Amino acid sequence: MRQDIKDNRIKVLMVGAGSIGQKELRELKRHPLIKIIGLVEINDMRRKAMSTLVPYTYKYLSRALAETAADLVRIATPPETHYNLAIASLQAKKDVYIEKIMTIKASESREIINLAKKIGKKVYVRRNAIYTAVYQEAYAKLKEIGNIRHIHWIEPREEYSYWSSYKQEWLKNLPGGIISEHLPHALYIVRWFLGEEPEVVDVEYNERELQVQLKTPTKTALITYQEPSDNPMLMYIIGSKGTLEVNHSSYRIFKPKGYENSFNPEIRTIKANLYDILSEGKNFMRLISHGIIRELHLNSESMYSKSDNYRQFTDIAQGEVFGNFHINGEEGLKNVELFEKIWKKGGQL
Repeated sequence: MRQDIKDNRIKVLMVGAGSIGQKELRELKRHPLIKIIGLVEINDMRRKAMSTLVPYTYKYLSRALAETAADLVRIATPPETHYNLAIASLQAKKDVYIEKIMTIKASESREIINLAKKIGKKVYVRRNAIYTAVYQEAYAKLKEIGNIRHIHWIEPREEYSYWSSYKQEWLKNLPGGIISEHLPHALYIVRWFLGEEPEVVDVEYNERELQVQLKTPTKTALITYQEPSDNPMLMYIIGSKGTLEVNHSSYRIFKPKGYENSFNPEIRTIKANLYDILSEGKNFMRLISHGIIRELHLNSESMYSKSDNYRQFTDIAQGEVFGNFHINGEEGLKNVELFEKIWKKGGQL
């Protein structure tokens, strides 16, 4: 039985050994549905450093495609390289899993999708933030705040400046620099929660700040990248019955509790404040519980005990979709199309 499981694992050829590629290589070594059969990395030092984790390493994709029997090529390289690598992999009759953002141009994403359809292959695009527990939990709580009216995503740029400092060379080729590295996350999370495809209403952009106004037939949204700030990354979802606050490690629902049945303004205020205090305590205990489960891996089946990358690879291997969103090429194309509209309106394309 154990041998059968190994034989049925999806054989993955990794392309790119930067921060994401290295992290995934280490995680997928323990994945029961995945078998890493090779690594492509043009940088000699990085390729050598990761060589102990894979059977074979290559400097160029063409040779790796010719010498390995990969089922899927995982492209974890800078965005401007995605198109050529994906086309070459599809021409070699491989499925592809592409790092966000899918491509810089929507026309390139369409070419990839069309080629994949023509030869009967699959295209996946990384949407890892949606696999994190806090967004899954928050999405499940939407019904508690009634009809969504507005979403505001607030992200401080300073939070990522040190982490992304080594990427500056290729980031210079992206419209908006470091913002473009993280804007796709905001776009697909906000689109998921809106439940409708938004249009770009307005964009205000300079070297220190970005504001993107979006709207659907029934909702509005605002994505804000602040000037360097110590604030956490936040998303406020305003509904007809309350507001849901989400940050990268927690969520909290604000409701007008106590206001419905009390005529005295002071009593209404006391009830509302008491509800907020109790909610804070409940949220604090939830965070402690999830942290213990995630860090100590107490429950191997728990969504909190596996990384977002791990869970997305599980869905790819099983051919399933996690929740009610998609990770296919068409979904990736929608994000690129919206990305293009934003930067054109902001004068960056």
